[in-house]
Amino acid sequence: MAIRRRECFAGLVSAVCLAPTVVPAQSSARVAWVSASSAQDGGLFLDELRRGLREHGLVDNRNLVLNAYWGDYAMPLLEQKVGEAIASRPDVLVCQGATAVPARKATQTLPVVFGYSG
Repeated sequence: MAIRRRECFAGLVSAVCLAPTVVPAQSSARVAWVSASSAQDGGLFLDELRRGLREHGLVDNRNLVLNAYWGDYAMPLLEQKVGEAIASRPDVLVCQGATAVPARKATQTLPVVFGYSG
């Protein structure tokens, strides 16, 4: 499972790093992570994203602002969290799981990357 997770996040990290946004050298990249799961269940995937971004030179609280939003398995809460994530004005929205559909419905202008969606 670790290899598959690594492969998935290698692609995800590449997509985030190559997102069609330009971040000036003096500012931070802004990433919003939205998951349909709970922080307890999905935290491992968020940690892997952070690790992958670090490997590409993006470090939390240095040149990266990564905010996480959790839907806690409740669709109304998930839709609210997608809205909050978009309102935070990130450079890219990273979605996990069932977040894919509400995210694509909520924005047509923000780059949306899917970590995985079953």
